[in-house]
Amino acid sequence: MNNLALVLNDSDKAESRTLHEQTLAPYAQGEGAEYPNTLTSMSNLATVLNDLGNGEASLPCRSRRSELRRKTLGEAYPDTLASRKPAIVLLDIGELAAARTLPQADTGIVT
Repeated sequence: MNNLALVLNDSDKAESRTLHEQTLAPYAQGEGAEYPNTLTSMSNLATVLNDLGNGEASLPCRSRRSELRRKTLGEAYPDTLASRKPAIVLLDIGELAAARTLPQADTGIVT
């Protein structure tokens, strides 16, 4: 179902969102929040939410995924570094002040 949701992301983002939400719940309940498929599903849902113009709704998914990546893989793991996108979403929606409140390592913003 996740693959179908990814394909639909190009043509029907609303349906893609629905499928991503339906995919995430069973992963989180069955395999656990820290399982790689669950983390990927969180990322996919956050991406489609952002693509639909709802960057604020994508922040909890991105933040949770980033937190779980740090916990399971460590700070220096490439996937952990790649998951540090909450600041990018905040900047996309014009929330510079909120982006500045994130740990500096997560933002790349020099204060």
